[in-house]
Parts: sequence; structure tokens; C-alpha cells
Amino acid sequence: MLTATRLGVALVLAVLSLWPAAAATRGVWTSHGPEGGTITALAIDPQTPTTLYAGTRVGGAFKSVDGGESWQAINNGLADVRIRRGGDPTSPISPIVDHDALGHLYVTAVAIDPRTPSTVYAATLTGNVFKSTNGGRSWRVLDVGKRIRFIRSLVIDPKTPTTIYVSGSPVDWNPGMPEPMSIYVGGGVLKSLDAGRHWSPVNAGLTQYSPLYGPKPDLGRPALAIDPVAPSTLYAATKAGVFKTTDGGANWRSVNSGLSGLEPTALVIDPQTTSTLYVAGRVTSLRSVRVFESIDEGRTWKAVSTRGLTTNDLQSLVIDPLRPTTIFAAGGSSAPGGHGPEGFMSGGIFKSTDGGRTWRSINHALTKGAVQALALHPRDSNTIYAGISSGGVFKSTDGGGGWRPINAGFRGLDLYPVALAIDPVAPTNVYAATDGGGILKSTDGGRNWRPTNRGLVNAGVRVLAVDPRTPSTLYAGTAKGGIFKSTDAGDSWHTANAGLGDVAPFDVTALVLDPRTPSTIYMSWRGSTYGTPSDVYKSVNGGETWVSTSFGLPDDRDVVGLAVAPETPQVIYASVSRMHGVIYRTSDGGRTWALASPSSNLGEVLAVDPQAADIVYASGVLRREGLGIFKSTDGGRSWRPINVGLTSFHVNAVAIDPRTPTTVYLGTMEWPNQRRGGVFKSIDGGKTWRPMNAGLTDLHIEALAIDPQTSSTIYAATRDGVFVMRR
Repeated sequence: MLTATRLGVALVLAVLSLWPAAAATRGVWTSHGPEGGTITALAIDPQTPTTLYAGTRVGGAFKSVDGGESWQAINNGLADVRIRRGGDPTSPISPIVDHDALGHLYVTAVAIDPRTPSTVYAATLTGNVFKSTNGGRSWRVLDVGKRIRFIRSLVIDPKTPTTIYVSGSPVDWNPGMPEPMSIYVGGGVLKSLDAGRHWSPVNAGLTQYSPLYGPKPDLGRPALAIDPVAPSTLYAATKAGVFKTTDGGANWRSVNSGLSGLEPTALVIDPQTTSTLYVAGRVTSLRSVRVFESIDEGRTWKAVSTRGLTTNDLQSLVIDPLRPTTIFAAGGSSAPGGHGPEGFMSGGIFKSTDGGRTWRSINHALTKGAVQALALHPRDSNTIYAGISSGGVFKSTDGGGGWRPINAGFRGLDLYPVALAIDPVAPTNVYAATDGGGILKSTDGGRNWRPTNRGLVNAGVRVLAVDPRTPSTLYAGTAKGGIFKSTDAGDSWHTANAGLGDVAPFDVTALVLDPRTPSTIYMSWRGSTYGTPSDVYKSVNGGETWVSTSFGLPDDRDVVGLAVAPETPQVIYASVSRMHGVIYRTSDGGRTWALASPSSNLGEVLAVDPQAADIVYASGVLRREGLGIFKSTDGGRSWRPINVGLTSFHVNAVAIDPRTPTTVYLGTMEWPNQRRGGVFKSIDGGKTWRPMNAGLTDLHIEALAIDPQTSSTIYAATRDGVFVMRR
């Protein structure tokens, strides 16, 4: 039995043994997601359906062995995922990369050998095919030659799995040139008879005819479908129509009777009755999608109903292998303002249970974004997986009635935040704006995130602002969508563009609120070079109406940044980019502006001391060599560089401690031939800086935010997601 003394000592030792681990989390950045990204391909192991493979747009290949509940990157031999951060695999992100290596991380198709499922093939944007014989633990490249790019389909003969087909775009030796000057090489369909060791084109008869230039091999990115009963029969959906081969690709012929005007985008064969096929595509003259059915092996086609298909783009057709009258169609829409059920952009996933006669949307709880991949469980067709643009993988276990995200492990992809905002009253509520995935919200300080995009038509959000007095009111500035407003903490959004006129189609560059009268808002936007100039607009009624407030700004202005002085909100600074960046200032809430200083080379990132309106920080203009950070203590009349201790001079973000304004944080980015970027801190108002990057896996900082109640808690937005430091 322990004595009281021995027990006390034991407890103290136990606490001390835990202290280093607890202390290690202080002063170190920890990753807080969000999880997800653009999923471009999905494949299910036919023998062990809990094993799945996913292709991504920027992160290579991933694998799950638990039905998608967790994912792990499997890129050994495919490409080093770190190359997307620069030509040097050991260097964080830089603007210059090895584009071939980067393209290997864009996996466009995945196929599993049906007899030996540990053999997996992955195709990439660059036109390469990789093979793994150990379930993705390692890959080796297969030499297909420089004959194809942007592979669309990767198909394995189910009876002779050493026979493989790939299809993709041709190599255009003069990209962007007029037709007579463009030289197309390769593309179409390639075939291997020896499990990928050797490849040859099989395109005889597979051509597109141009009235001006005659036959040409550019068929877009053909989608292939192989007959599971007679696998020497394949169909190809191309932008020139549907083609068929019955001799393994040696000869193709057009099978388009009844498909006049259709540009096919997806094709599927009934697995039980292989004489039945479905093809989907766009009818250019009608600017809409159509689905056609053939019951005679493609000889003739008839249109099936598109009632309920609220999309103008379908990229996938999948047939339920157990109930082939059930068909799933998926895609996304580029139609501006297109809006479908459940707040989804026009598109998503649609289901027919009567062979295509009627369709209904099955997008409930599915995040907004184009559906790029769709896969059904081979033995339980109620289980469906969907790969979404920026949204990751979603899973349904009730035939599409409901969906949930299954993204554990999908980090550091293209769902990265570009702006952050924190609720000043309840600072565990954090918002992250993404370039393509809309807005994400966390209610637990960034540990978990959920999309909050209902009504947010434009998913490219550039800036966020929270009303400091009514934090359930938020504003979002978007790319080519204007301003959106939410009054329910992000649960729903509506446009707030009255009075903006021609502004809405342009990129919002800044959105700031008067901290004392938050219904007063200022926004700026990037104009067009030869059209509508940039401008500053003001709203005094919470975004209900806007008026231009640019008197005194130069005619050739491009306003790229705004900052309100918290102590004196009538004082606002504007960064105006012309040939060189300059700062303008207003002292009357935007009624009149004046050039603050002839100093130039000042960039778009601005921050004002919360206790002194004349103390301002501005980034240098973005140049190759970088100019670092500048400071003014006289209201912008004079500026001096304050770069002592910085190892990166390309500043993306500035955050000032609201309680101790001499404490300032900088977010910087990497640049070739310079030392490491990341986050830097100054405790002397910018006189000196020191890096604080422990725990960061990416040193390209997009945004910084300080907890308004606990200023020792800092959030950093990077291309690997959101990181949090609690000191």
C-alpha cells in the first residue's frame, strides 16, 4: 500500500511526465484541416469492396481499407507530393515547379485488375500510366510514349486483364494556334496486350471530320466503355460522336444514328444486358444535356427523358450492377447563377429507377461542387461514393438518400483557405474562405469543419468580414460574384449587390467594416484593364445598397487593398496599384481621397494599429526579389522598410495584436532562390522579426487571424490547410 507521501510523489511524477508533451503543443503550430479537396477518380476493389482508391487533382493517389472512413496517400514512385511546393522536393511551395512532376499528382483515372486486385493502374494529366503490384505501396511508370495527354479512361479487359486500354487528348504541338497551324499527334485510344509493358495506338476509323480542314485526330478526351461479356467490343464517346469496335480497337466505326447534334460526354453499358447502352452529352444548339438509349448495341439511339436533370453538363453515367434499370448521372454546371435543389449549383447527382424515363436529384447533404467521380459498391448498390470538386469524397448508404463526407486523411490538397475570420464574441467559431470550395465553418476552434454555402452561388470566395457587434452577420467578397451576406452565422447566404451595377462580375479585392458602426461597409474590386475601372464602394445599411465613393482616386486606379483605422473609423487607407503601388487616405469616411505619400512600391496588404490611426503597415509590391514590409507612423506620409530578421520578402498577410499593438505577425510566401518563408513575429513594432514556423508543413501563408479574446491564439491559412498556435 502506498503511503500518502509516496502517493503524492507518484502523482507529481506522473504530472511531470505529461508536461513535456503538453508543453510541446505550446508555441508549435498544429494542423486543423480542413479535410477534403478535388477528387478526380474513384475505384473499388471488386473482391474486397472496403478497399478503395482515389485520384486527386494535386495530391496524387490515396487508398482506404475501411470503406472510406480514413485515407492514406500512396505516392511512392508516382511522384513526391512535395514537388508541388517547388522544384526542390525539400522546399515548400514556390511559384516555379517541374510541371511534368506536378502533372503526375493529377490522377485522372484509376483501374483495378479484377482478378488480381493488388495490381492497380493510375493515369495522370501528363499522359503517363503508373502500375502498382502491391496495392499502391509503390508505383512504376509504364512507357506509353509521348502520344497522349490528359487521360480520361483506363479500362481493363475483365477476361484477359493483361489487355488494357487508355484514352485521352492528343499532344498539340502548337497549342492555341489556329486550326491550320495546329499539329495534333497521338491521342485517341492506346492498347497494351502485356499488362502495360508495350503500347500501340488503335485509332483506325476513330476520327473527327472538319468541313474546313478534313479529317483530324482531335477527338477531345474519349470516354471508353468495354463490353463485360464480349470484351473485344468497346465504345468510345468522343466530341465527334459515338464509335464502336468489335475487334479490340483494330477498327472503329461511327454509331450515331439518332444522335444528331449530340456531343457525347459519358457512356455506360448495361452489365446484365450488354446490348443496352446509354450515352449522355450536350446538344450545342439547345445548350442543354440529353441522355439517349440504345437497345441494339448502338445501331440506333432514342432519347430518354431528361425531366429532373437540372444541369448542363454530365460527365458520369453509372448503372446499378444489381438493378440495371437504376442509373446514376453526375456532373456539374458552368452556368452562371444556376441553382439546383438543396442549394447545390445546377448539377450534382441524379438517379433514375426506370431506365432513364424520370430523374430526381439526390444531392441532400452533398457539398456544392462538380461531381468528378462516382462509384457503386459491387455487392450493395445502396452504398455509393462520390468525388467532388474541392469537397472530397462523400458516401451514401441508402442509395443516395443522404450523404456524409469521409475525408479523414485528405489534407494538403486544393481545398486550401485564402481568408480567415473569427467570431469576436464566440471565438471558437472560425470561418475559412476557399478559392473553389466556398466557405467552411468550425465551431470548435478549427478542429472540425463543415461547408456552409447554402445560397452562395459563387464558390470562389476572396475575403470575409464578421460584424463585431452582431457576429451572426457575415459578409463574403467573391470572384466574379460580388458581395454575399449571411445573417444566420453562415447557414445561408444571399447577394448584397444593389447599386454595384457592373461591379459584381469582377473580383472583390477588399471588404472592411467600420468597427464602431458595422452597418457601414467599404469594398473594393479589381476592374478590367481596358474597360470598367476599379473603384471603392460604400454601404451604410449593411450591404442593402452601395454607392461609389472614389472622389480623389486616380482615373487609372486599381484598388487592391483597404484598411479602416479601428480607433478613428473615418480614416481609411487604400492601396492603389498603377505602375507602382501607392497609398491613398481618406479622413471623412471615403467622401474624398488624397495621395498620402509619393512613396511607391507599396502593395495590397494593409493593417492599421488598433490604437493609433497614424501607424500603418503595408506590404511591398510583389516582385521577384521581394520588398518585404513597410511602416508609416505619420498617417502614410512617409514609409520605411522594416525587414530586419525576415528571410522572405513576399508578404501575404499582416496581423496586429489588438491588445499589444507592438506585437505584429507577418505571413509570407516562398520564392525561388530565397530562404524559407512562413510566419514571422515582432514584439517591437516591426523593428526586428523572428520566424515562428515549428509545426508548419507549408510555409506559403495565405492569411493570418488572431483570436480577439485570447491574442496568444493565432490561426494561419496555408496551402496545407489551417494551422493553429496556442502559446
